[in-house]
Amino acid sequence: MLQVTENAATTLDEVKRQNEIPDDYGLRLSGMANPEGQLEVRIEFADSPRESDAVQEQHGTKVFLAEEVVEPLAGATLDVTVPVRADGSTAPQLVLRPQED
Repeated sequence: MLQVTENAATTLDEVKRQNEIPDDYGLRLSGMANPEGQLEVRIEFADSPRESDAVQEQHGTKVFLAEEVVEPLAGATLDVTVPVRADGSTAPQLVLRPQED
């Protein structure tokens, strides 16, 4: 099952607040194959899951997983990093990484 870190959940809550997205919206992950056949994951806020979505909640964040990403993301963790840009500024960035043991 996809894991969401507490830092990612906190960051997502802040993004919702800054963009005036209702608190009860969840995070929906869906995917499609790119021209090379690799899965590209789309992340967006949604008011409710779609009928075929797997639904979970972690750290107070509702997560809706489209059926095409459930298996590929089963061993992944959604986390956040704060890279420093060339101009010295920073901005949180969501990342998917393998789960740690």
